[in-house]
Amino acid sequence: MSSDDNVVVLVVESEVDKYGEEISPTLDKLLPQKATLIYGHRLEDFTRQMPQLPAHNRCMVLWAAGDPRVVASLFQHYGMDKLSWVHSLSAGVDSLVPVLVSDNLADKITLTNARGAFSKSLAEYSLMCMLHFNKKVPMLQRLQKDKVWRKFRMPVLRGKTVGFVGFGSIAQETAKVCRPLGMRILALRSRIDDGPGSDLADEVLNSGVLEQKNKLFRESDFVICSLPGTPSTRHFCGSHEFALMRPTSVFISIGRGVCVDEVALYKALSTPHRGPAS
Repeated sequence: MSSDDNVVVLVVESEVDKYGEEISPTLDKLLPQKATLIYGHRLEDFTRQMPQLPAHNRCMVLWAAGDPRVVASLFQHYGMDKLSWVHSLSAGVDSLVPVLVSDNLADKITLTNARGAFSKSLAEYSLMCMLHFNKKVPMLQRLQKDKVWRKFRMPVLRGKTVGFVGFGSIAQETAKVCRPLGMRILALRSRIDDGPGSDLADEVLNSGVLEQKNKLFRESDFVICSLPGTPSTRHFCGSHEFALMRPTSVFISIGRGVCVDEVALYKALSTPHRGPAS
């Protein structure tokens, strides 16, 4: 976009967190000076401020964790001749796509997402989780609260095995911070050829082969799930997989929630001497 563009951005945000407005300073820097930003969580919020989109303007929808049905209603209200692009501020669009499909909009608009935007942040989060449990931070906090000094062995990450369930951008960035620490890296993915990032793993396993999937859960000290939400990944991590994990292993979920059977996870965590999850 050039500085001469007249751009209208309809920011669909949540009624609760107002995420769109939080990032408005950044949007002001990225968008042309003549850009108009309208924030709302209901269709009426937009139509009240702009009943019709101005002629000769470039218009788009920015989905900032708002109601997906509002996104679809904007296209229906303003028309496809003016509005044809929606960008998601998150990488996951599994709650948005079904709405667009049911309203016959999926093949008429351009949908983009923020794939990779949070990879470095989530890599640091994953490292924090591993250090948190490996360095026994919960126990240290209890000892501090009780004013007790106790000697104990504090493990190191070097030599530990981290298994990645899904090996996309997030997992690869996390693997990059694990390798310098001397950790063994297992990557479970659908592509077992020389796909992007395969060189970061000590061993690449085929997610379509049950025994290879089982191997990852059996051998990993840390299991990090970063799968996208699709019909084939729903409850990919369930009771069978959790039963294979070592009592001291840690399960870290940074992908879509539907990939984890939460009931099975709760039961596993309720089992005595079962490792933690984050």
